[in-house]
Amino acid sequence: MNLLVDTNIIVDVLRKRPYDYEASRLLLALGSLHEFELWVSPSQLGDLFYILTAGGKRHLAGPVGEELSDILSFVRVCSFGHDEALSALSCGFDDLEDALVYQAARAVKAEAIITRNQKDFARLSIPALSSAEFFEWLSAAKGVHYAEAAL
Repeated sequence: MNLLVDTNIIVDVLRKRPYDYEASRLLLALGSLHEFELWVSPSQLGDLFYILTAGGKRHLAGPVGEELSDILSFVRVCSFGHDEALSALSCGFDDLEDALVYQAARAVKAEAIITRNQKDFARLSIPALSSAEFFEWLSAAKGVHYAEAAL
């Protein structure tokens, strides 16, 4: 199952932000075990680096580069070209980054966009779900249940 993971989900997990943290961490953990194919767009990688280095602070570049390398060991960056860029510019989004994420989701034939900003993707053919909503949908639609065991 292909899933496009929005930038905010990765930032939330790496920085342990409280919003939907447990479900987002589980999503990334399952992606690292190849339960799902997790994807990002090429532009998201630049956004992630900028956000995680607090606007490009040099002293954070090395550690953030390592974090992102770890993430890219199981999150794939989709191929993205001229046609997708043109589609993003002409698809009627107010936010180009959201349009690029949507075009990337289309390119990888994602079953969902996992985001905490579902409203930004509300009118699309690909469902936009929070991490928790994704696991609820997976349980209801496919009969698949994931949970972490307490150790």
